[in-house]
Amino acid sequence: MKIKLCGFTEVKTIETAIEYGCDFIGLVFAKNSVRYVDPNHAKNLSSTIPDSVGRVAVVVNETLENLHKINQNFQPNFFQLHGDENIDYIKNLKKIFPKTSIIKAFSISNKNDLNKIENFNNYVDYFLLDNKNPGSGEAFDWKILQDFNPPKPYFLSGGINIKNIDEAIQIAHPQFIDISSGIEEIKGIKSSKLIIEILQKIKIYNQKNSTS
Repeated sequence: MKIKLCGFTEVKTIETAIEYGCDFIGLVFAKNSVRYVDPNHAKNLSSTIPDSVGRVAVVVNETLENLHKINQNFQPNFFQLHGDENIDYIKNLKKIFPKTSIIKAFSISNKNDLNKIENFNNYVDYFLLDNKNPGSGEAFDWKILQDFNPPKPYFLSGGINIKNIDEAIQIAHPQFIDISSGIEEIKGIKSSKLIIEILQKIKIYNQKNSTS
């Protein structure tokens, strides 16, 4: 299982995440977010991320002009779409940025919410399943996902932290975990202590599963 840590604003916590084995680093480019970074700051942050770690640009209904700025400064491997982006928007994105994979986020509160994912199967590379209020630290009912077998891999997100990550894995069996507020002691500010705890737990989980 791989882990994405998201919403970084400081070099020091990115360096901690990389040192302890984070697979993906996410920056948030949505201006209404407490974790927002502008493209110029993203350039400084990106200099600490090696090629072996995936760079994820989290955007919400972003304009093409701003996507070009983000791409130039951050050079993401993934655009994570957290707005109302439709299939035409995604098709256009694929043409303009053919080397950048697409993660499409969906807000989930009941099983019916999973049905809207099907329309995007042929157009995105990954799904991300979040709660109705992304970035809030709230979790949705993971039992909804017990029989969920999408044709594309998905990131499980929304309210995952050191206290409930075992439960999340046990119930949903995700290939990818996404955590933002769960590595913060103060909203919007990453905690090196919590980053290390989470990544060490994932490392132990992966070691157990590789030998079982």
